[in-house]
Amino acid sequence: MNTSSKVNVATRIAAGDDRMHYDGLARALHWLTAVLVLALFGFAELWGFAARPTREVMIMVHCRSAFC
Repeated sequence: MNTSSKVNVATRIAAGDDRMHYDGLARALHWLTAVLVLALFGFAELWGFAARPTREVMIMVHCRSAFC
């Protein structure tokens, strides 16, 4: 590799174009994770609005799945 092509590659990488592309599965998993994190944050914020019987059921379901 000559000096000018090394400079071109270094410039391209410094500019953020490293020619790395992710496949559809990686993108789907990324966005699924982002949506689930936002949903969990939303559920945590809305916890106090649930009626008392509903909260008790939610606690039982959580403890059974989390081995409380």
